[in-house]
Amino acid sequence: VQLQYDHLKQKEHALNQFRAELAALDSNLQEKLLSVNAKEKEVHAKETQREVELADTKLKLVYAQKDLEAKDKHIAALSDSSTVRTTELLTRVFEAEEEARRKEHELVSKENSWKIT
Repeated sequence: VQLQYDHLKQKEHALNQFRAELAALDSNLQEKLLSVNAKEKEVHAKETQREVELADTKLKLVYAQKDLEAKDKHIAALSDSSTVRTTELLTRVFEAEEEARRKEHELVSKENSWKIT
């Protein structure tokens, strides 16, 4: 009977040792699970931050594109205005040259008429 008792005590001791090892493994597994969960949250936060940054960049790109379109329209309007102004100035120059030629012709005609008389 003592031998059976000792044998059962050994088995109980082995079982308690196994339970302690199992509890340590479970604790280690729980720590690793917490670490994995923390890393998942960190990755999710980084992904969210990247999505926010991407959306911000896209928005800035849209604003920059709108600004460029507005500047293009302004430049086109200035160009059109400049073309009109240049045309007006060239017309005035042409008219002034014509007027100068006409006056020169009149003077030459007067000089010639004075020479005749």
